[in-house]
Amino acid sequence: MFEKGYDSIPIITRATLPHLHSVTENGFSVESKLTPDEHRPTALLDCRAFPLSSAAIKKEDGVYTEGSFLVSLLATTEQGVKSYDRIIEYSRHFATELPENEVGISAEISPVEVIPTLHADGSVTAKVVAEAKISIYTETEESFISEVSKRTPREPEAAECALVFCYPHKNEPLWTIAKQYRQSPDAILDANPDSFDEQGFFRGTSRPILIKK
Repeated sequence: MFEKGYDSIPIITRATLPHLHSVTENGFSVESKLTPDEHRPTALLDCRAFPLSSAAIKKEDGVYTEGSFLVSLLATTEQGVKSYDRIIEYSRHFATELPENEVGISAEISPVEVIPTLHADGSVTAKVVAEAKISIYTETEESFISEVSKRTPREPEAAECALVFCYPHKNEPLWTIAKQYRQSPDAILDANPDSFDEQGFFRGTSRPILIKK
């Protein structure tokens, strides 16, 4: 971003960006009874659940989730092997404290297992055990160098000068330090390669940085 042989003025931009605040996992279960009108099951072979939809809504005392699963049942009947599908809807409330600067909530609902029970009348109760992963997002304001402008040729540096050190504040821009001491940003970076991040902000180390040598 800074060119050797030039004094550059960076343009610092502040932006509000979303960040993942927390992730919580909660388990729950939901069940439904399937009563076939015909070809009633005599034995169960397999039963699985698949997520169809999920949504998360913010409530005063937590997060409310709702959605549905598709339950697919494979069973033997007097007429042979048959499959049965049923949609099971769910709604659950999870109490959690939301941060004041919350800007978004998402819910990932995954079925863990399905427990089917075959009754004497041929009906089947399917219990879906699921896991709800709730993600909460917040906003934070950050500063970064968006571009560099007003580049001018750099004046030749003096052949000799005394050693000069300084203690910058954490996150102080490199350009501000260079301008204060009338030094090139590149020279300060070369003398202190580990003291600034990729955007040109001071990392906040306890050691002073070298300005002139």
